[in-house]
Amino acid sequence: MVAFGTEPSGAGTSSSRSVKGETDISSCNVVGSNIFNSLRARGNLAASQYRDRRQRLQG
Repeated sequence: MVAFGTEPSGAGTSSSRSVKGETDISSCNVVGSNIFNSLRARGNLAASQYRDRRQRLQG
C-alpha cells in the first residue's frame, strides 16, 4: 500500500531505461524506490506510535 503512490513513476522510468539498454539505471531505480518506501513506512509507523503514546499520557 505504501508503494502504490511511488510505483507508477518508478515502473515507467525503469521500463523506459530498460528498453534503451540502460539496465544500471533501472536496477538502481528499483533498489532506491524500495529503500525509500521502507523508510517511509517506518517513519509513518513511528509517528503513529508517538501520537498514540502521547494521547494515552494526556488522557
